[in-house]
Amino acid sequence: MNQLVYASFWQRLVAHFFDNIFTGAIYKGITIFYTDPTGIVAIIIASSYYAGFEGSSLQATVGKQVKKLMVTDLNGERISYLRAFARFACMMIIPIIPAMIILVIYMLFGVYSDDLTLMLYFLILFISFLFIDCLFIFITPRKQALHDMITGCLVLKRNDDATRRLFS
Repeated sequence: MNQLVYASFWQRLVAHFFDNIFTGAIYKGITIFYTDPTGIVAIIIASSYYAGFEGSSLQATVGKQVKKLMVTDLNGERISYLRAFARFACMMIIPIIPAMIILVIYMLFGVYSDDLTLMLYFLILFISFLFIDCLFIFITPRKQALHDMITGCLVLKRNDDATRRLFS
């Protein structure tokens, strides 16, 4: 087994940027044929994209392929489609669930003044928990985000042999 080289936060961020462009283009293409797609359509596109690519033999989304990264289990092996979907779900839910719980408690006590204030609190909490998820990449030895730790995944740099096989 080759030595595992973990992807840095910055490599993952650039890959995520490419993935957002790619999934955005797919979503925009759908709007050509269907003029009023909902948020559900965007979620289906994103979850299919991430789970499909990361669970496949490529082990990487388009953005990760550009940055020569791959998603594996803790032993450096390919993950299943189910685990890839769970990883995506955790990546989406981690920032939302804690913020929603706090906002529900906040609303139950009826102390918010208006919808704009409530939305601002939600946005602040969402960004805070997103930051916490990503902060783990800087402080864990295997550079895992919280969603990676929950699902038992790693994001690795491809070694030269794997990269040659992928792009040959």
